[in-house]
Amino acid sequence: MEEEIISANDNSNTDGEPTKIPEVYTLRSWKEYVGESILIIFSVLLALIVTEYINNLHEKISAPN
Repeated sequence: MEEEIISANDNSNTDGEPTKIPEVYTLRSWKEYVGESILIIFSVLLALIVTEYINNLHEKISAPN
C-alpha cells in the first residue's frame, strides 16, 4: 500500500488546480449506538456506587464512638 504524502501547504495538483480531499463517513448500526450507550450508563453507575461506598467507609471511620 503506497500512500502519497502531501504537505499541509501543498493543496494543488500538477495542473495547479486544488486537489479535493475525500471525506470519510463511518456507518454504524443502531446496535452499536445502544451498546455504547449501555456501556456509558454502566460506567457512570459503577463510579457512583464506588464513590458512595468509599464515602460510607470514611464516615464510619471518622464517626465518634
